[in-house]
Amino acid sequence: MAKKEDLASAILGEAGFAQTRRFEQVDGSPIPLMLWVGDGRAYKASALTFELIQTYVSVLTADDSSLTQLFTEMEIVEAAATSIANFIDKTPNRELASLPIKYKACDLDASILSILNKKAFTRRHIFGCSFVRGAFPAISIGPAIFESRSQLVERMELQGEISTVIVRRLRSKWAGNRVRPVKNPWARHNETAILDAVGAALNVCTVETGNQSAKSSLPKALLIARVATTVIVLMWKTPSKALKDMGLSFDGGFHRQHYATTTGSGFIGSSSGVAGIAGGRYVDDDWYGDWVNFSKICGPAGEALNLYSDPSYFSERPNILKRLFISLWWFHNGCREQSDFMAVTKFAAAMDSLAGGNGQEGIKNLIEKRLERAADVPWLRDGRTPANLIREIYKLTRSPMIHGSMENFDRDWSSYRVSAEFVARECLVAALHWMSKNPYANDISLLTSAEPPSPS
Repeated sequence: MAKKEDLASAILGEAGFAQTRRFEQVDGSPIPLMLWVGDGRAYKASALTFELIQTYVSVLTADDSSLTQLFTEMEIVEAAATSIANFIDKTPNRELASLPIKYKACDLDASILSILNKKAFTRRHIFGCSFVRGAFPAISIGPAIFESRSQLVERMELQGEISTVIVRRLRSKWAGNRVRPVKNPWARHNETAILDAVGAALNVCTVETGNQSAKSSLPKALLIARVATTVIVLMWKTPSKALKDMGLSFDGGFHRQHYATTTGSGFIGSSSGVAGIAGGRYVDDDWYGDWVNFSKICGPAGEALNLYSDPSYFSERPNILKRLFISLWWFHNGCREQSDFMAVTKFAAAMDSLAGGNGQEGIKNLIEKRLERAADVPWLRDGRTPANLIREIYKLTRSPMIHGSMENFDRDWSSYRVSAEFVARECLVAALHWMSKNPYANDISLLTSAEPPSPS
């Protein structure tokens, strides 16, 4: 890989040379590539300039991988391009090639980091969501908080983010009342932002992300909100059913799906179904007490989400938490998946993540050690053993599907989906329970071993 010093020298030399060429002759285009200073002004650039910048960024991020955890690659490239424009702007006679080579990379790095750091903030992302029907105390899963929209604005008022007047206006609007337009443009903007984010939802999910850019943090916040919801629905025996009633307004609301069919006989049949989030899960009066009991094992999931939301978050067991996060992510996708066959594949991947990627044998060990189920003893209602079930949902689906060798994907996989979800859910709950009791464990292989780790 090229050295940064050589790349920096080549970039500055090419960028300086581009300024001496006719405007319309830069790469033969009348509208050349531009290096923007940041104040509306720009300098010409060649395609080679941007190729060298891209290579420089690749070296820079290879040396410091944390950059791509805090910013998108495009943001880093744009910061590098702006830094080059500033070099051109400040260099007499645009003689960039004459700058001392030992300072070029160092100064370029400093400029890039300075530009990027201006984008980095701790952010709280607010998403309207369907959760449960009825009142409940706020629920936290790591950096995610589920609460009513009224609780949200109360908390924002206490934190000094919005005024008492805005809180009163929001509550009035949510009650269906008409209110006069607010005169202060800043207050009007804040009010509209909350109204748009919450929409018609009665509940909200707020996710805090660490010191990073908006473009980097939004996808993380969305995934955290989805996975955090999945952690909560693990308290139900069939999480996918609960998850059908829960979700983010960001992902689409409740709607009808219409379709028509014909057999060629002259009669057209029509039907419809429903999709999207229906407005919250119906729960009984005891559900919150059940959640409080279940939440005692959810600490590791919260840690895993914290680790993902903030790269600076410290944990003594990052390796096993990352495996847990990936497993929860796969499980969420399996619950949301429309295709039964693909859902089986994703539930198998969720179990494989917990089993350290050791495939069929690893999942069998996970079941035997954490669920205390003998592999050759019937478990399910249809008489299948764990060994048979894992062979079917792993060997017959996941591996062939990933490698493109699946031949019977067109069969009915609905019963396998039910079984795969049930076992994956049992494995995840057992893993959370074990990780809660073994806070020093940082090796995923310990989940499939008999002995717990010793404190170090």
